[in-house]
Parts: sequence; structure tokens; C-alpha cells
Amino acid sequence: MVKPSLPQVKTLIFVVIIVVLAILLGEAAKSPELRNSSESSRDTIERISSTGSTAKHSAPQTAFLLPTTNRCATPISLKVGQVDEQFKVDKRLLTTALEHAAQEWNSATGKTLFAVRDNAIVSVNLLFDGRQDSIDQLQRKTTELKALSKDHMNRLQTLLMMLKRHNSASAEWERARDEHNKLVEMINARSEVLADNPEDYEALQVERQRIVEMGHHLKKVERQLVREKELLHENLSEREVERESFKARIQSLEEQVSSFLSPHFVPEGEYRRELFVNEINVYVFIDSDTFHHVLLHEMGHALGLSHIDKPPAIMNPVIDHNAVLSNLTSLDVQAALALCGSSAGSG
Repeated sequence: MVKPSLPQVKTLIFVVIIVVLAILLGEAAKSPELRNSSESSRDTIERISSTGSTAKHSAPQTAFLLPTTNRCATPISLKVGQVDEQFKVDKRLLTTALEHAAQEWNSATGKTLFAVRDNAIVSVNLLFDGRQDSIDQLQRKTTELKALSKDHMNRLQTLLMMLKRHNSASAEWERARDEHNKLVEMINARSEVLADNPEDYEALQVERQRIVEMGHHLKKVERQLVREKELLHENLSEREVERESFKARIQSLEEQVSSFLSPHFVPEGEYRRELFVNEINVYVFIDSDTFHHVLLHEMGHALGLSHIDKPPAIMNPVIDHNAVLSNLTSLDVQAALALCGSSAGSG
């Protein structure tokens, strides 16, 4: 048998490598998720952020839509990835939130665009850094201040109840005063009639003395009521000043939170798709509603949607924390269906 020469062996090895690579590339082309990932590595690296305030991006980023006729044929698979312990959020809760967000996209479009799987392509991470730490500190201060404000309001209510009781006591005193004045007039009238009858006149004088003592008591009560009223009004005035101070301080802290979340300062989340990277990162967890909103937004970017500069669309680049967060709007759905190659009315 003739042994192959060294150049022939090298040529054979090279041919085998070429065949294997061709098979692998053919398999990769069958998966939309892998195809999208590989296409993105050949194109400009895409990084799309969602924000969290009432201000606007001066120039919102636009998603690069890669040309494909079968973009939505296979759902984008998602899973909960890294969850930093500082958030104190259970992974199961985040998985449930992810399932709800996927269900909302699927139900709204009538297509299976997303699925939550253990072996998913896209990881959803909750990453703790100075952004969330600052939010936590501001929220703790706001909570403490609101607790003090509540205690202040309780004391204010107590003062108002005391003032109400004082007003009732003052009204009772006025009735007693009017009754006393009537008795005084009656005694004075009877004194003139009974002046010549010593026995009746003496009894009348005893009655007069009782009425005089009653008058002294009424005067004493009057002074107490006047002083009590003055103190109550002083305290009420102080409480009103405190209440305005609490309101101003709470508003200031809430404005700091809102300012911290403004687009020019910090994004709440972002979708990253680079070579060997396909992930959604969320940096701020304020509450479940906001987290749901950010998930929907970043999942839209993972699908390939651009920003929609029209609130209250989920794909609007701004989250207004002072407004009620909406679900997917018709604008979001129409954009997704258009991206999938369907008419807005198709399901």
C-alpha cells in the first residue's frame, strides 16, 4: 500500500475542517435567536437603554433592525440570570414577573414572541450598583419622614379634638352664664318687693350669695377657657407650620428620587447584544409595576423594536414615575406586528 505523503495528509485535514465548519454554520442559520446573535456581531454593537423620569433623551437611540423575513417564527427565550442579593428579591418572584411580561407581549400581538425557559438565550439580570443604593437611601429617608409626618398628623388630630371639646365647654359655659344672669335679675326684682319682710328677705340674701358664688365660679371657668383656647390655637399654629415643613421636605426627597431617575443621569435598564452577550440588565428595582414596565420595554428591544417617542407607549424612552404606568399600547403592538411582517390587524 502506498502511504500518503505529508502534503496530502494536510490537504485532507483541511478539507475535513471546512466540511465540519460548513455543517455547524448551516445548523446555526436554522435558529433565529442564534442567527440574530451572529448577525449582530457582524454589525454595529447594539446597546439600547430604557430610562426612568419625566425628562426626555435629547437624541433617543434607535434599534438596528436586522433584515429577516422570519424574525418572529421562533420565540425569544428568556431566563432569570444574575440577581444581586442587595435587592432582596426572590428569583421566583422575578421569574413570575418575566412570565407575566412574556404573556402580555404574546397576548397583545397574538403571537408567541417570548418564552421563559431554563436554557434560554437571553438572561435577565438584576444588577446592584450605586444607582439602586442611592435610591434606597432616598426612599428610606422618605419613609422615615412620612412616619414622622403621620405622627405629627395624629397629634394635630388630637389637638383638633381638644379644640372641639373646648368649644363645647365654652358653649356650656355661655348657657350657665345666661342662666346666672337671669337669676341675678330675678333676685334683684324680689329684693325690692321683700325689703319690708325680714324673714323672706334673709332667705333671699342666702340665695343671692349662692348666685354670687356661682358667678365667681363662672368667671374662673371663663379665664380657664380663654387660656386653654389661646394655648390650643398656639399649638395648632405650630402644627400647621410643621405640617407645611413636612410636606416641603417630603416633596424635596421625592424630587431627588425623580431627578436621580432622569434619563440624563441613569438608565433603569438596558438590552445588550454583543459577541457572546445577549442580556437584559435592570439596575433599579423600585416596585413590581416599574420592574414590569422596564421588562416590557427591554423585551421590545430584544425583539428588535426602536423607541417610540409617544407616551404612554411602553417603547417610549421615558418612564413617568408620577403617572400610572400603562400596559402595552396599540403603538407597541403595531410596531411589533410590523416587525414580524404582519399587518396591524392580524393576529
